[in-house]
Amino acid sequence: MSKDVNIKEHNNGVVSKMAEKRFGCLQVLGLVAIVVIITAGVSILVFKTYFFPSEFKPVNLNFQEEKVLAEKFENLGSIHKSSKSGRFGSTSTIEPESYSEEGIKREIRFTERELNGLLA
Repeated sequence: MSKDVNIKEHNNGVVSKMAEKRFGCLQVLGLVAIVVIITAGVSILVFKTYFFPSEFKPVNLNFQEEKVLAEKFENLGSIHKSSKSGRFGSTSTIEPESYSEEGIKREIRFTERELNGLLA
């Protein structure tokens, strides 16, 4: 028996032809078309999302929310008062004191509505 690539002999002496698993031109063309369509769809979605976002809808804050926002800005801009009272009292000399931000909280948190209200 000759050794042919397409012929295989089993243990019981039966000879069978093995089918080769190859892709045809139409299958390759179909796979390429599917990949191109998926890539184009993802590219369009990413491009639209990042370069052309939806229109900004302004937010109008009600009185209560505006009051809370104004308080946040006042707290952020307030200067920490020294605990010494009468620093410029009867004495004419000014004593230097070291600058310290100890105990000062310089953090502010805005809600999404407050940020949108500021932008509007």
